Amino acid sequence: VPESLGLVSGVCFVLALVVTQSFQKEQSPEYSAAMLSVVFAVLLGFADDVLDLEWKYKYVLPPLMSLPLLSAYGGGTTVAPPRVLRELLVRGADLSAAGAFLDAALSALGGGVDAAGRGLVDLGLAYKVYMVLLAVFCTNAINIYAGVNGLEAGQTYATGVAILIMSAVELGRANAMARHHLFSVTLMLPFCATTLALLKSNWFPAEVFVGDTFTNYAGMTLAVVAILGHFPVMLMALMVPQLLNFLISVPQLFKLRPCPRHRLPTFDEATGYLRFS
Repeated sequence: VPESLGLVSGVCFVLALVVTQSFQKEQSPEYSAAMLSVVFAVLLGFADDVLDLEWKYKYVLPPLMSLPLLSAYGGGTTVAPPRVLRELLVRGADLSAAGAFLDAALSALGGGVDAAGRGLVDLGLAYKVYMVLLAVFCTNAINIYAGVNGLEAGQTYATGVAILIMSAVELGRANAMARHHLFSVTLMLPFCATTLALLKSNWFPAEVFVGDTFTNYAGMTLAVVAILGHFPVMLMALMVPQLLNFLISVPQLFKLRPCPRHRLPTFDEATGYLRFS
């Protein structure tokens, strides 16, 4: 079975972005940043398929790939915490002790807590650090659930369709975020199309394997859309299974527990039962 066929879908996706950009010249910086990040992710994934890169490179290189996103990001860095947390930060018209402490900590990063805004928190540079961490997580998250035919492409396609539907609904409302939702739609349409074509060949019994090329650029694409489309929290909600798996795997990542090469069970002919591989 041929491996690393994610390279084909990745190249087709990038070519589709090039064509799309010619019709969306008013958003040229965003499209250019998106293409750069996706192309870098394709190259990293292909290098991993060919050279079998160590994990340290997979954590170091994604922050560099996300630099075009940070330069093209033109949104705010203010978030609205849940009501319970806002009540802890603000007392009447003044900041509480916790709010004052958080305000002092964020002031060094160009942020702070707005008492007049009823507890709105400006994260400043911390928000951009969060975006970098999101890019690192996403480029590795698609590979968290792998090893079964169609699983990588299937979960990516489901997430992409959910983002596409959400963006299309918001775009129909013609609100102030319409420009960002249009960007998300124009990226997700070719992405879902190329992923579906790959999924068809990767479905059981698989005719091709997607390889790390696909998992890398697919995760980066989701991060690109979430960051430049201004809905990173929504993306994390869609990736709760991957996030939970990551949290469960933390002891193994920090060498506190042994990490098996593969978590799928294997059939033990001697006992007739499944056991860990």
